[in-house]
Amino acid sequence: MKVAIYSHSFPPTVDGIAFRMSSLVRELLRTGHEVLLFTLEQCLPAFGPPALPMPRYVTLESIFPALYPEKRVAFPSMKNAFRIWGALRAFQPDVLHCTSDSLALTFCAIGAALGVPVGASMHTDLDKVLRSVHAALPALVICWGIEAAISRLVDSCATTSVSFKEELLQRWCRIDHVVRTGVDTAVFDPRCLGAADRDRLRCRLTFDHPDAFLVLYVGRLSPEKSIDVLVDALSQAGMEAVYLALVGDGPLAGRMAALHGAHTRVYCVPEFLPHSKLAALYAACDAHVSASVFETFGNTVLEAQASGTPVVVPDAQGFRDTVRHGADGFLFEPGSARSLGLRVAKLRADPRLRDEMGRAGRGKALAGLTPAAVARDYVDWYGRTIQRRIARTT
Repeated sequence: MKVAIYSHSFPPTVDGIAFRMSSLVRELLRTGHEVLLFTLEQCLPAFGPPALPMPRYVTLESIFPALYPEKRVAFPSMKNAFRIWGALRAFQPDVLHCTSDSLALTFCAIGAALGVPVGASMHTDLDKVLRSVHAALPALVICWGIEAAISRLVDSCATTSVSFKEELLQRWCRIDHVVRTGVDTAVFDPRCLGAADRDRLRCRLTFDHPDAFLVLYVGRLSPEKSIDVLVDALSQAGMEAVYLALVGDGPLAGRMAALHGAHTRVYCVPEFLPHSKLAALYAACDAHVSASVFETFGNTVLEAQASGTPVVVPDAQGFRDTVRHGADGFLFEPGSARSLGLRVAKLRADPRLRDEMGRAGRGKALAGLTPAAVARDYVDWYGRTIQRRIARTT
């Protein structure tokens, strides 16, 4: 199959969408599909084995908006439209898959003009992102309108979790598929770290207190991730000997790095790490935590579960799809440091429960949430998207 893909986030950018889409492209290439990638990046790093061919790619114009200056954003323009038109006409794809943003409308129009079936996937809750930066109501209304228009112009529209689908349906969107997210269980494996290496890593993360209880956050250090809730939880009852490792980078990196030290029980040396190093961190910690309330899926939860590590995350949106409360992790009251502290304290007091949750999460990851299985799901969705276009035009 010849697949054209537009992803508004792709490596070297580090976030959930970049990981998800690069994993998809890698699996499509590995299984013999042809891929044309539209990206906002000027240059793509190698993101697969040396024997795997790099995809053909087209770089589109983008800006760093004032409301969210850390992220590239593309807007409709004549230059982008001509680039998209020319590349699609030359490639002649069987299907066009675009992630949802304002430029997706351009892809919808050009795809329709060229007779190419178009599927859109919605990965980001733009409503909550805009609210986190205190956007005015007109910006929210425009966002809702763009989302609804995209979902109704494409042949098929998908999202990443059932809970996010339900929210989008309330915002007038038409969603007919939920795509899955996978994790590489060969990389994220509790056996990736030997006992001696684990002790050395725990010594570093806990400032020479390797027997203390260690919780790990992995992701962007940014306001919408509610990092302060994680830090505040350390002052709750039952959390006196708990250490928090913050791994990632972003606009709050300076403020979080200022907390680094044994006196705060916070480890934070801002940097994005490759998966091989993240796997070691997951295997070394006692629990993975997050306080973000608008993850449409939550890749780090899958990585932790594949690593045999229990998770403690808010009872919100995509986390409800990925965590079975009491089985492979805990859900806590969103925004509540006290609720988070109670869940972590319960894990700390019960090593047997931690072990049971870790095994349950690892088992779930091995049962089908692999990159290859996810790519097959996308290919099936592409086939249904093509059939929908045929049905609409006959």
